[in-house]
Amino acid sequence: MTSPTLPARPEPVVERCGCDHAPRRVCDLCRSAQHAFVACSNACLRAHQAQAHGELNARSAGQRARDALRASNRRDPGNWERYSQHRRRVHEGVCVDGYGGEIAVLGAGSCADIELEFLCKHFDEVHLVDLDGEVIERARDRLPLAARNKTTLHGDIDFSGFLERIDEFGEAFPSPQELGPLGVKAAQSIAARLAGPFRRTVSTCVLSQLLAPYQENLVTSSANWEYLSATLIAVHLITLARVTRPGGSCFMAFDVLSSDAVPAMRDLQGEPSERLEELIVPQARAAGVGPNPDPAALLLLLASPQLAGVVTPPRLSTPWLWEIAPDAVQLVYGLSFMRR
Repeated sequence: MTSPTLPARPEPVVERCGCDHAPRRVCDLCRSAQHAFVACSNACLRAHQAQAHGELNARSAGQRARDALRASNRRDPGNWERYSQHRRRVHEGVCVDGYGGEIAVLGAGSCADIELEFLCKHFDEVHLVDLDGEVIERARDRLPLAARNKTTLHGDIDFSGFLERIDEFGEAFPSPQELGPLGVKAAQSIAARLAGPFRRTVSTCVLSQLLAPYQENLVTSSANWEYLSATLIAVHLITLARVTRPGGSCFMAFDVLSSDAVPAMRDLQGEPSERLEELIVPQARAAGVGPNPDPAALLLLLASPQLAGVVTPPRLSTPWLWEIAPDAVQLVYGLSFMRR
């Protein structure tokens, strides 16, 4: 096993707790690109937080992670116009199999990347699902009354399934053999809280958000990051399948590369969708980065014994560019499959 490392970032100045043991935790309260405090245990981390931040440790790391994710929604500057092309591609994937019945949108957030009022007109029930209950409530409250009456909110849903285990993982990171069963239980728990099944299930660029809270709080090996990332992706795919009724369909939009890693992406707006992969992915690999998650790996996962008997062979769309800010774009794919 490789030695414990911080997730890849600009090299910070690392301050340690002073113990001889390998670091397991990083302080989420003071972490920045310039500085990180790492500790060998939860106890050492709490001692640092009490001294440096006046943190009384009433909240767990998982609770603080939830707060941070909710706070990111409050920083949304309002991107309705900028997201128009991204929203069109999501809409095409969502509605390709027709309308009617129930639709659940996982990771709905502020609903800037879905045509929410259109969905309310063409589906019998619209379920908005997110960790942040307040942001989906605000999205619903902007609707006309008839549309609001067709909309059900599901807040405080942790799609990773493990946020409340961050402190536990900081003491003893689970092995791959332990992560598998934990992931299955997490997907079952999430599905039970949503109380479907739904005719249509949509995931709006959730995958890229799943690992971040753990990277902000944990120090572990690159192999462990790979195991955890693969488990979180599997949890989400299993969740999508479990909350979809037999004969129903799933659509997942997922971003795989950012212009932070491949700056040339910013100049490719307007290129045909069919050419984007050949123009961007080789440049990314030459720069030492690849699509994450890899669309090919997702196709293999959906063809695995755990899922192949539950879902039909998936369809992968051509990619598109999502302008998330005036100087930032992401490469996005759509993945569709049916529940058997």
